[in-house]
Amino acid sequence: MERYIVYNAGHGSEVLVALPALGERKEIYAPLAAEMEEYKIIAVDLPGHNQDDQADVSIGAFVREIKRILNDLQVPAAHFAGNSIGAWICEAFYAEYPAYVKSLTLLDGGYYFLADREEDEGEITLPVIDSLKELEQAVDETVLAMDKLAEPEQQLFKDYLMNNFYPLDDSYIHHSREQALNSLSREVTDNDYCLKQATDIPMLLLLAEMSLDEFGLEKMQHFRDTHPEADVRIIGSGYHFLPITNPADVAAAMQGLLRPL
Repeated sequence: MERYIVYNAGHGSEVLVALPALGERKEIYAPLAAEMEEYKIIAVDLPGHNQDDQADVSIGAFVREIKRILNDLQVPAAHFAGNSIGAWICEAFYAEYPAYVKSLTLLDGGYYFLADREEDEGEITLPVIDSLKELEQAVDETVLAMDKLAEPEQQLFKDYLMNNFYPLDDSYIHHSREQALNSLSREVTDNDYCLKQATDIPMLLLLAEMSLDEFGLEKMQHFRDTHPEADVRIIGSGYHFLPITNPADVAAAMQGLLRPL
């Protein structure tokens, strides 16, 4: 399977590289791409995701792969956006290749060092679901728990989550590999990829209202102090997977950042 997808390929000259959250697929950016038709969006799967079986799943190798993709597509520089772990990886990319980055949008991630939460959730174990009916039930329960999610986004999210699993024999298997999930999770917990000082490029931090707790509010203020030039906003009725749970408001905020550039 292709590691990246280009949305809005025939639209505009501005390019946005979009990285998903841990355990998610590049297709999570489809609703956001539909809201931002004037931007060419290159959504890239994380290593070990979407049935990818490459051996090196490190963030360093992934950062180099993103650079290779841009070179292959003859993109000298792009705007970058990342959701959750994707935000930290965007920062890692900027630290390594600043000339390739025009702006940074952090979607509910990248604004604090993950180890500061002091929550050890242990190894990630992926479920194996026995039947299509059980998969549909699990997806329905996940979406219904998001009681502030607008009705159109409910169906978008359901359809997306159903495709996070693929049939194998008589069961349904998650698209990503446990080894990749655990390796990437450890890497962002062991290494602080957050940018430590003000940048020379525009930055936007968007936080999901429904996922924001007291710890997050404290870290949000620290981010504002460290990056006084950055635009920080809370997306109302938004959940952690912002590109698909509130794509309209995310797009509006991002367009406000990108259009003047």
